Amino acid sequence: SQNTPVPIVATCIYYYDLKVMKETAVLLGKKEDAAEYEARMERVFREYNLQFLDDQTGRYGNGSQTAQAMSLVAGLVPGEMEKKAVQQLKEDIIKRNYAITAGDIGHPFLIAALMKYGLGELLNEMTHITETPGYGYQVVNGATTLTEEWDGPEPGHPHGSQNHLMLGSIEEWFYGGLGGIDIVRQDLPFGEVRIAPQAVKGIDWVKAWVMHPYGPIFVEWVKEDGAVTVNVEIPPNVTARLEGPEGCIATDRILVDGCKVGYMYREEPDGDFPDSGWRFTAGDESEEYMANPDHSGVYALNTVCNYDPEIIPLLRAPYGTAYLRDQHGAFRQVEFDPEIE
Repeated sequence: SQNTPVPIVATCIYYYDLKVMKETAVLLGKKEDAAEYEARMERVFREYNLQFLDDQTGRYGNGSQTAQAMSLVAGLVPGEMEKKAVQQLKEDIIKRNYAITAGDIGHPFLIAALMKYGLGELLNEMTHITETPGYGYQVVNGATTLTEEWDGPEPGHPHGSQNHLMLGSIEEWFYGGLGGIDIVRQDLPFGEVRIAPQAVKGIDWVKAWVMHPYGPIFVEWVKEDGAVTVNVEIPPNVTARLEGPEGCIATDRILVDGCKVGYMYREEPDGDFPDSGWRFTAGDESEEYMANPDHSGVYALNTVCNYDPEIIPLLRAPYGTAYLRDQHGAFRQVEFDPEIE
């Protein structure tokens, strides 16, 4: 967080606090207080983006991991700039060879941002890096508890506290990402939970449980023969929405512009991560549009189903299947051609 201008960090926290106070006032029925907090939020939102946002790139301040992540998680990024802001975060992480630059203030927001935007694979890479200071570095250098500083167990020169949970934000990803039990940041009724485990590359099984006020929630998954088997146990009076870990690729015409799926096909995956093989386009994307990797992304299959439920009955089709939506809005099976995207 030392890489990030203090006004960015302070304003994000201030905005975050205003949001909590507004929601508290609403719950308590204090309408005037809620309106006042809402008005302050609007002023902060406007000034924050005037002062810190580069609207050409989506970069906030110096574009550090903390600056981008805090802006995204606090809710200070305008909807039309969200994709650019996320892209800036991704590019900063990749250009640093997946090194973590966020500190004890920014790191919880970094974890939350990467989870929110489905970037578990990126987070997985960052966690496993051993050459530069981070979690993997601490493990290979003999740390048995988290240290106060990323390079705390430096060989021959350990420094800072060697038993310090300050940088322990990764646990949110362990339980909410890998285990899929994300009950901290969900906007769901009290008796409902969303369980969406992420079976990322290089991890073959996960067992996790958390305590809900109604009782423990258990999730266990394992990779076997190219498939992922998930077992879930929930307490009485809790409704769970299970989202499978399988992924897919969809264009921004669907996920950003809100178009229905116009063409979908299923190809055999070539990676060892849970990929359903399904690829979705609106059907009106140009060749130039499709050539730009920024115009598509990897999503949970369930996410695309939420945007266009009409595809659900077709998802059990075998590899090599393709469907095209006709002029009447109905899907018809067509010859699979991997060159058509």
